[in-house]
Amino acid sequence: GRAAALPTGICPRRPCLILRRISKAAGTYASRLLQRVVGAEYLTVVKDDFPVDPRTPYAETRARHFLVGTMRNPCSMSLSLARHRPEKPFLARKVGGDAARLRPGFNGSEYRGWVEAAMVGDVGYSSYSFWASFLKPECLLPPEQDPFSENPRQCSAQTMRHDLATMSPSAVADCWLRRESVLPDLRICLTMFERLHPGEAGVVNWKVVEDIERGGTQITTDLRHSLSAEKEEQCSEIFQEPEIEGLLKRADKHLFHAFGYSKCCQPSERPLRLTSRHRATH
Repeated sequence: GRAAALPTGICPRRPCLILRRISKAAGTYASRLLQRVVGAEYLTVVKDDFPVDPRTPYAETRARHFLVGTMRNPCSMSLSLARHRPEKPFLARKVGGDAARLRPGFNGSEYRGWVEAAMVGDVGYSSYSFWASFLKPECLLPPEQDPFSENPRQCSAQTMRHDLATMSPSAVADCWLRRESVLPDLRICLTMFERLHPGEAGVVNWKVVEDIERGGTQITTDLRHSLSAEKEEQCSEIFQEPEIEGLLKRADKHLFHAFGYSKCCQPSERPLRLTSRHRATH
């Protein structure tokens, strides 16, 4: 069977592995991976458009379950969103104009205009999306509302900047699947999660994990295509202009710093380490 998908509910076997996706950070691929290797009763996948569990305070859900996030180099994440869903940053706000209708095959100048129009104040859209998904999920607003229009103290731009500047990835989620190193990260995350279910069968199918790592499955072929050198060359072409790379590194500076990215279109320089966390399981 397939994993439970919110908002219908959290998985029945607690603690669950909850995959929290954000736009264009390998969420679709990470979902496919986890649905292949984690028992369906142990897995819940949450898109960035939904709260993790509408019926439970986020802090409580966070404490009771094993939260896995997806991440990607902020430049690559922004560029992918511009290519595939350029309208998304503008759905919740009556801004954007022509930038929201970014044409396929856009040039650097057009992309820069889109990045600037998509920003929330001086914060890049990828950082805003991360903040609303992981740090202040109560600030996830439906598309017809403007950001920060509800509960202005809790969901203010000032609060967002403070939250991003002070966050630590290990405090935000138990483990991260980074697009550039998703298979090594997957093994670490699964090892950590399996330890929360000692003696239980069917939590992780390690044979399938090993098949995927050896490249013997369609999902591995899809990963190679997703990470192809051609795509990274396209990324590098856009960010050859120092002004564009500088804009992204300012707009998403906290994501760059927290996750160990130093340049556009490059993997993180920070290894993911195996850690443990004591938590309630019921």
